[in-house]
Amino acid sequence: MDPATKLAVVALVEDLFFASGIERALRAAGWRVTITSRAADFEATVISDRPTLALVDLGARGRDWVDAVRHLRQSPDLGEMPIVGFGPHRDLALRDLALGAGCSEVVANSKLMSDVAHIAERYTGASDAAGLPRITGACSLQPYSQRFS
Repeated sequence: MDPATKLAVVALVEDLFFASGIERALRAAGWRVTITSRAADFEATVISDRPTLALVDLGARGRDWVDAVRHLRQSPDLGEMPIVGFGPHRDLALRDLALGAGCSEVVANSKLMSDVAHIAERYTGASDAAGLPRITGACSLQPYSQRFS
C-alpha cells in the first residue's frame, strides 16, 4: 500500500465513550477515522469515502444498521469490504442478526475497545513498507541482556 494512502475506517457509534475510544486508538495507529451516529449517515459515508473497514455498533437505537449493512453488502463496489459489528457479548440473537445482515465478524464491546487497532489491521492487512505488521505500541530495541543489568 502506498504510504501516502491513509487507511480509513468509518464507524457507526452512538455511545460517545465508545466513539472517542475507537477514534483515539485508531488515530494513534495512523488510521483516518470518521464516526457517524446515524445509520443513514453511516451508509452514505461508507459509499462516498470507500473506507478500508467499517465498524457497526449493534447497540444503536432501532435496527436501521441492519438495512445499512445489507445495502452495503449488495453494492458491487463495497460488497467485499470488511464490516465488523460490536455489541454486548451475551446477546447471541443480536450477533446472529448482525452476521445474517452481512457483518464479517461480531466482537464484544470490551474486545473492540481493547483491541480495535489490531482488529482493523487483521482485516486490512495493514503493514509497513517491508510487509511486516505495524507495531502500534512502544517497544524496546535494546538487547535483552542490557535491559536488566
